Amino acid sequence: MTKFLRFFSVVAVFLLLVQYAAAQDGRVKELLEFAQKIWTVLDDEPQDGVCHRFEFDGSKLSATLKERIGAFPVEQIKFLLVRGERGKFRLEISSELTGNAVFVQSDRPWIQTNNGTVFIGDKTTAEAGFDHPFPFVREDVQSRVDTIGGMAALFVGAGSLPVKIDEKDWDLINNVRSALRVELNIDEKSEFFAPNPQATLTIVSTEDLHRQFSAVANFASDRLLAQIPVFAATTPSKTDDSWTLLAKASNGKGLLAERFGHKVLFITGTPQEMGAAHGELLKDSVHRTMERLLYAVGTLMSIRSGQWFFDEFEEIERRTAPFIPQRFVDEADSLSQAVGMSIRDGRYGNLFPERFHCSGVAVRGKATKDGRLYHARVLDYMSDILLQEEACFQVFMPKDHLHWMSHSYGGFVGTVTAMNEKGLAMGEMGGRGEGQWDGLTMSYLMREIMENASNIDEALAIIHNTRLTCEYYYVLSEASKNMVALKCTPEEVLVLKPGEQHELLPPIPEDSVYVSAGNRAVELGRRLHEHYGKIDAELLIEIVKRPVAMNSNLHNAIFVPESLEMFVADAGTGLKVTPACDMPYKRFQWNELLRFYEENAR
Repeated sequence: MTKFLRFFSVVAVFLLLVQYAAAQDGRVKELLEFAQKIWTVLDDEPQDGVCHRFEFDGSKLSATLKERIGAFPVEQIKFLLVRGERGKFRLEISSELTGNAVFVQSDRPWIQTNNGTVFIGDKTTAEAGFDHPFPFVREDVQSRVDTIGGMAALFVGAGSLPVKIDEKDWDLINNVRSALRVELNIDEKSEFFAPNPQATLTIVSTEDLHRQFSAVANFASDRLLAQIPVFAATTPSKTDDSWTLLAKASNGKGLLAERFGHKVLFITGTPQEMGAAHGELLKDSVHRTMERLLYAVGTLMSIRSGQWFFDEFEEIERRTAPFIPQRFVDEADSLSQAVGMSIRDGRYGNLFPERFHCSGVAVRGKATKDGRLYHARVLDYMSDILLQEEACFQVFMPKDHLHWMSHSYGGFVGTVTAMNEKGLAMGEMGGRGEGQWDGLTMSYLMREIMENASNIDEALAIIHNTRLTCEYYYVLSEASKNMVALKCTPEEVLVLKPGEQHELLPPIPEDSVYVSAGNRAVELGRRLHEHYGKIDAELLIEIVKRPVAMNSNLHNAIFVPESLEMFVADAGTGLKVTPACDMPYKRFQWNELLRFYEENAR
């Protein structure tokens, strides 16, 4: 029994039994017998020549049950699992997110995409050195699954449940059962585990496929097990503004601390020293970040596009490599080595922010309550993959370059939200132009600016002298109250000064710049006009709430360059994700950060 399949079985059974536990009557016996059939499908190895089948159709769930489940769109999900002997399985999933996808393990692993393309492993499981198709499931996931499995098996085997159910809950249980179909010991058919003979086959790495299978299992466990209180993420030990030193890097070039219940990373030195410290201090976080991006999201991207994710990123790396400063590559490689991750994965993971999309606004002078400059950065990108669990406020102090701070995630060497020691702040919004990869990637361009520009004029000089990729929009601000919005493509750099109008944006008030799109831009412009002359950091936090921010709002930042302050907020976690704009903000100030580092780095 593979860990992946066991996971889904025990979680399904455990949640069913805990949420709808019953008194002792004939219906209890019937319920437990049904649960036992599910358990058999997913926990008992079928005999040669036969299979077990488990089917779920979320559209059959009642409105009452959907309301009890909450925001998770279970009604859109259908899946079919066929399990054979010796670890073979076929999992078909249909949902709005995945389309129609097929995952199979027979002698070789393979995935069928929405357009019918099949990615199949280059080696058999045995040749690849794996005794089952989920060799990279995390140890903590396996431990939690085994714990739940033992608890669920105890209830099923005992033939009784400890709590009484009323008639209304029995109706819900019967509704759940109507959405499930279980068949045991059906005849195995060759088409269960073999690709369609008419399908286009693309040979890919067996190990990458197994890492994808495991990443999906790990992510599913993180989402579903979070609903069980005993396995929910623990609350940080402190949520106030006091500091807690968590660890020091063995090379003396980094610290990991906690403030407001938020991780804070300090790294300094050469690129190699900084990468090594980063990898050592955030090892587990880096693994989870890169696994979710490269193997979970990467799987989804392959399924939806019909293009192999790693082939696409191999091309991106090849075409961007001539333009990326070597010090960034050295730092990413040292980080990967410290973590025990492949060089390829570390580099590809740092190319992933090319896909981020967002909004940004800066106001000053007549637009604000006190004449100060306030700058908001809204990052809207895939909060549902729980990247926010790996959020980390980072302080970079590279040798021979300007120092700077960033709100980011474990494993990222570049940045998408940053301000340097001179008070130069920057955020971005992605646009079109995907495939125009011959240039310096966005996140590394922003780092280059943070480390080499003291003001906007110097930042613009770097941008004008750099080969750019795709289409990106930026808002930059500085301590002198200068600010601009930019549209950057490989062909042009358009600079919008405060109050300058553009045909693609609603009317822009005096002493304001912003970048956004569609109805979000319309609402942002309306709110700026409505609150003109009254805006401060607190009001700007309200201005960028939904619908200016999207439901996928991953993190937000408010910059106050004059005082070198950043206020940051991250999306919530759990099955129902709260956008960052509705979460509490934490304040970080440059001089206070340096003071803590200097006092603890000795």
